[in-house]
Amino acid sequence: MEVKIVNLSPKSFVGYKQEMSLSENTTPKLFQQLMQLRSKVEQNASFIYDIKIYPSSYFQNFSPTTNFIKWVALENTPQLGSCKLDGITLSGGLYAKFNNPYGFGNPKVYQDIFQKWLPSSDYQLDQRPHFDVFVPQKDPSQIAEDIFIPIKPK
Repeated sequence: MEVKIVNLSPKSFVGYKQEMSLSENTTPKLFQQLMQLRSKVEQNASFIYDIKIYPSSYFQNFSPTTNFIKWVALENTPQLGSCKLDGITLSGGLYAKFNNPYGFGNPKVYQDIFQKWLPSSDYQLDQRPHFDVFVPQKDPSQIAEDIFIPIKPK
């Protein structure tokens, strides 16, 4: 699995958010709402962002029933300013960027990141939002997915 270390600038987003857990995952409902909005925007946004804000102990005491905040969002643009959406700004910083080689929605990529790559790397997890970037396609099996994990040197 290929990884790129990137230093990102702050970025603002608008979209929908909900508290959820992996065992009570409502992501499809959020994506459906966002896709309806996206279709109404004159120039469809190219990228969809799946942003996750985890509690500080989420990965130390992992349980699929632990809640976190999930956002599905578009980059904020003047076109979206008139829509009644929640907003979030990511502060930027150092991220490990992975392309999901297993295909959209396959959780094996996260096992590889957190059980293989991260422990053997020169980095540790940082307490900032995680996010995935999707480029929607007509054929859902062709969706490109980049995964961004917040990191800092060990």
